[in-house]
Amino acid sequence: MRAQTQDAALEQWFDHVEKTLQLPRSAIALALEPIEGSHRAGQALLPSGQGRFPGHQRSSAQRPPLRWQHRADEAMNPASTMKLLTSFAALQLLGPDFRWKTAWRATARPIAGVLHGDLVLRGGGDPKILIEDLRQILAALKAGGLQEIHGDLLLDAALYAGEVSQVVPIDGEWQQPYNVAPIATDLNFRSVKLAWGGGQKPSLDPPLHDLELIDHLRKPQIACKDATLSFHFEPEHASSARKLVLEGNWPTACGRGERYIAYPDPIEFAERLFRAAWLEQGGKWHGHARRADGAAALAPHELLLWTSSNSLLDVVMDVNKLSNNLLSRHLWLQLSAQASVPATVQASWDRLRAWLQGQRVDLPSLVIENGSGLSRHERLSPRDLTKILQLAQRLPMASMFRDSLPVAGIDGTMKRRLTEPGFRGQLWLKTGTLNQVRALAGYIESRSGQRYSFSIMINHPKASSARQAVDNLLRVIVATG
Repeated sequence: MRAQTQDAALEQWFDHVEKTLQLPRSAIALALEPIEGSHRAGQALLPSGQGRFPGHQRSSAQRPPLRWQHRADEAMNPASTMKLLTSFAALQLLGPDFRWKTAWRATARPIAGVLHGDLVLRGGGDPKILIEDLRQILAALKAGGLQEIHGDLLLDAALYAGEVSQVVPIDGEWQQPYNVAPIATDLNFRSVKLAWGGGQKPSLDPPLHDLELIDHLRKPQIACKDATLSFHFEPEHASSARKLVLEGNWPTACGRGERYIAYPDPIEFAERLFRAAWLEQGGKWHGHARRADGAAALAPHELLLWTSSNSLLDVVMDVNKLSNNLLSRHLWLQLSAQASVPATVQASWDRLRAWLQGQRVDLPSLVIENGSGLSRHERLSPRDLTKILQLAQRLPMASMFRDSLPVAGIDGTMKRRLTEPGFRGQLWLKTGTLNQVRALAGYIESRSGQRYSFSIMINHPKASSARQAVDNLLRVIVATG
């Protein structure tokens, strides 16, 4: 009877969603499963009136664990909750202490500080070589005696298959950093911070060599709410220079504005970033950057072997807390990057599937395109995702994996959700957001001490309207589970 009452609570929630939001239950799939052995004594229930949707009734008696399923085996678009699978696989198969290696080699031995040959960057797939790291790398090369380069910067990106770096942005917004496709020689997310307005000239951080910023913004004396901004790159065919032109209305009342933008070409970006940073170090360079897969094998002189300043766990935290797509795609490819053939999405899945078979876990609904969830083709059912969530809690990595997720009311993409006492800090949930897709998955600790794995996916044109309703459902689970 108690279980029937709890099932009725879910039914009431569906009725509320259908009537209030006109969101059909056929567009929703979910799974809620208790984590075995996680219950502890104590049932500090919520104050009256908290965590309820219309019609929900609360009981103070001891309750059996909730087990909710609704279209749990339906293959849905999971959006960024797919990152849970990717981060789990990386932690399990590569280990939290894994660090990337990036080799800097030369085709000739530098003589008296001058390299009469090419400098080769052999990419190891390090997803977080930021400008601070690049400056340290170049300072180390200079400390090692390199002063002047008479040759090209060869980007050996052979670690990944070429097709993974040739992806059309999901929404056509190539300038958005979330759409950047991975390349094994990635630098600074192929992105820079553009700042403008506030009575100052436009600027880029970090600076890119020979990129001129052209301010064509109109600066009327009107309200800031009427601001618009657009920009485009204009190549200069007669030289290596390029122009970044800013256009639109930016009222003086708006002050200084800023946003991160992705550069359109990874090789050109590497050249401009490297040249600017090398000149900062006082170095000289007579050459250009070009992609040259396999070049490292023809460069016998190793000048520097750089070890990433970030561990794999550091990257997993960014992937899950901040929902970073590029980092997630790098993690997925790294699963197969140790093999003799270039890493591919399919090869990474083959490796993970072989391991999962040993754990007697099958994911029949999985369709994976890049491992980040930034896809219209990726599919996963709530049941299959909760299989991963449950498995993770049986492994030594349990706490580490859970703690990498956004915590409700505290951090990451859940910082502003469920912030009230009694819920804040009780839910570890990865969010997923695409146009017409909303998803949420992770762990919930109820007021009784029972912990759950939870996954909900909504695929519908009105999916964006469901946030408050989903939060109310989470409140019910915390209160009654």
